[in-house]
Amino acid sequence: MVKDKILSFHLNEAFCITKNKPGKKYQFGRIFQLGRIRGNFFFVERNEFANQTDKKSIEMMLKTHAETFDGKTLDSVATDKGYYSRKNEKLMLQHGVKEIGIQRPNNIKIERVFPLSKKRQEALVDRRAGVEPLIGDAKNRSQLGRSRMKSDRTIEASGFASVLGFNLRQLIRYETGKISLGVT
Repeated sequence: MVKDKILSFHLNEAFCITKNKPGKKYQFGRIFQLGRIRGNFFFVERNEFANQTDKKSIEMMLKTHAETFDGKTLDSVATDKGYYSRKNEKLMLQHGVKEIGIQRPNNIKIERVFPLSKKRQEALVDRRAGVEPLIGDAKNRSQLGRSRMKSDRTIEASGFASVLGFNLRQLIRYETGKISLGVT
């Protein structure tokens, strides 16, 4: 790419992001790594890079969870294939994760670091799939999906504000009795 090439007319500091998704060749803005915890609340951490890959985000998310929740370890983690690496499986084991549900690409033949029963693996995959509507809600209703800001710093602030708004709506729903916490 040419250094002075204009990528966007409305952004001063635009980052071009490609996630290899059909119909979304180029996007501009910043990637946010969302972690879902009990009660369908999100937590988010500042990425080191605007287009940080999923694989390189696991350690950051595990540390953020431990810092936020006073060192409490996660019982289980479920992610999609984009987060898979042998290193990430071992990293989760080191952080005390009991059930590691990273979906693996079909060509991986190496045994899992901590094997689970087929039924439990499917349950973790289903739980991971259940987060997609929440992400869609955060993107559409909380305006996490499309940035209208003019610098990376304000894009980042807008993203954190979006996650906060999503969590506040969830909290209001629990407090008004529209939904109950239940066991997840």
